[in-house]
Amino acid sequence: MIEIEALSKRYSNVLALDRLSIRVGAGEILGFLGPNGAGKSTALKILSGYLPQSSGEASIGGLSLRKKSLQARALVGYLPENFVAPNELYVVEYLRYRAGLKGIARKFRSAEVERVMKLVGIEQRAKQRFDALSKGFKQRLGVADCLLADPPVLILDEPFSGLDPLQRQDFREILRSLKMRGKAIIFSSHVLPEVEDIADRVLIIHHGKTRVAADIGELLADNHQVVIAIDGEQQHIIHQLAQCGPELSASCVIRDNLFSAKIEKERRADCLQELLQHDLQVSSFAPSKRDLENVFAEFVASANEDVA
Repeated sequence: MIEIEALSKRYSNVLALDRLSIRVGAGEILGFLGPNGAGKSTALKILSGYLPQSSGEASIGGLSLRKKSLQARALVGYLPENFVAPNELYVVEYLRYRAGLKGIARKFRSAEVERVMKLVGIEQRAKQRFDALSKGFKQRLGVADCLLADPPVLILDEPFSGLDPLQRQDFREILRSLKMRGKAIIFSSHVLPEVEDIADRVLIIHHGKTRVAADIGELLADNHQVVIAIDGEQQHIIHQLAQCGPELSASCVIRDNLFSAKIEKERRADCLQELLQHDLQVSSFAPSKRDLENVFAEFVASANEDVA
C-alpha cells in the first residue's frame, strides 16, 4: 500500500532525506524512528502529499504521488504532529466540515461522521468544542478526521505525544483495531515502548539515511544470548551444567531455574541436544530479548560515529 523508493529531499544545501526506501502492506504497522531532525516528519509530509520530493519515487496503493497526486492522496488519512482544529467548532461540526472537503456527499456525511466518532470513542464528545477537549480526545478527533472516507492508508506523526499512560493504552487499542481492519499504518514516535508494543516492523533513520529496517521480533532478539528454563532442583541443574561444554558451563542464573548463556546461532541445536543428554528437563530454549530503547540508542550511537 505504501511504497517509497530511493526518496530524497533537499532544502537548499541541506539533504533532509537521502535515498530512503519504505514499504508497508495492508494490515501492517510500521514504527518510524529517529532522533529529532532525522527526517521523519519530512518523509511523512511527502507521503501525505503535503510536500514534494526532490528525487525518487513515492506511491500509495500503486499511485505515484508525483504523477497522480490527487488520486493517491485520496487514499491517505494524515495526522500531523501538532493536530489543531478551530477552537470554536464542536466536534461534530468540525468532522462534517472535513467530510465535505473530502468529497463525501451531503446525504452521507452524518452517517460517516457517526461511524468515525464511534470507531475512536468520541461520540460522547460530539457537542463539545475543540478547546474543551483533553489532549487525548484532541488526538482521537485527529484520528477520526483521518478515517473519514475510509482511506486504506494512515500516516500518523507522533500520535502518542502528550498523552498520559491511560490515553496511550486507549490509543494503542485504536491502532490495533485499525490494523485488524486492514489499514496500512506508518507512525513516528519518540515513545519507544509504544512502538515496541504495537509495531510489526521498525525503520530507524538518522541524518536522512536508513540505519535499520527490520521485523520487530528479529530486531529485539539478542543474536548471542539464550535464555534457558530447566525444570528441577537448582543445585542439581547447576552441577549438570558444569559438566557440559564451555557455553553451557559458563551459563549464569537469572532467577530460580532460568539461566542465560552466550551461544552462537549455529551452535544452539548442539547445545540443546547436550542438555537433553545430561537428563536436564528443558522447558524453553529461546533467544534473549532486548528492549527497543537500548537497540535505538545503539544504532544512533553507531550512526554518530559514522558521521564523525
